[in-house]
Amino acid sequence: MCLDCGCKLPDERHGDKRHIIMQDIVDAGKANENSADQTFQTIEETTRMVLEGKLQSNALKAASARA
Repeated sequence: MCLDCGCKLPDERHGDKRHIIMQDIVDAGKANENSADQTFQTIEETTRMVLEGKLQSNALKAASARA
């Protein structure tokens, strides 16, 4: 899927660059010299920590304030 909407199309941005696609994960991994699997694990762990309040995210805080 575009990894965020549930469409099950892993490479489709639907005309909107804000959608996350597999190429973004691959590219992020390359930037850190990590595999896509390692990158997914890091994203999962970091996201969990933010949602549990163990890490702060200014982006999430701003999005919550706008909602």
